[in-house]
Amino acid sequence: MARAEVKRHHGGGQFPDGSMGPKMEAAIAFLEGGGERVLITTPERILEAMEGRAGTQIVRDLQE
Repeated sequence: MARAEVKRHHGGGQFPDGSMGPKMEAAIAFLEGGGERVLITTPERILEAMEGRAGTQIVRDLQE
């Protein structure tokens, strides 16, 4: 998922506070600050997430 898509969904209320909202806000801030990729997962599944097989992955927008 790209940063712009996350911002659009977050602005539309799809990530409420107390759920994924704070995680998505942190991900957007990280990417807008120059980060390349965000992984949201559990510690037990970090290796799978790094391979793209688990969790949520957010990347910078293609046009950046």
